[in-house]
Amino acid sequence: MSALASKARQRLDTNILVLTKNPRMRINIQAFTDKSGSQSYNNRLSLARQNQVVRYLVSKGVVRNRIVVSALGEALPLVNSGLERQQMNRRVELMLLDSSNKPVVLKVSL
Repeated sequence: MSALASKARQRLDTNILVLTKNPRMRINIQAFTDKSGSQSYNNRLSLARQNQVVRYLVSKGVVRNRIVVSALGEALPLVNSGLERQQMNRRVELMLLDSSNKPVVLKVSL
């Protein structure tokens, strides 16, 4: 497993700022893989990706009990065909949650 890319750390840092300003909010980390490899391998890889993000958040001061995790492996692919497009399925998604563990809906006025 490679280290977090600079762009990924920047995105995480933005979420850390939101969590710092909103101490009742939590964050859900969902980690996914593509379908190459066995299901057990993909589940382990998904868990490793998720744990890497958790370690980063905790290292930056986010209390562990504010982090909800879901290692989903091959579940919920964004695309189902094409080798290049399969890379889109290798991802970690973050969702901000309110104090009731419901997704936060952001309203934007244009």
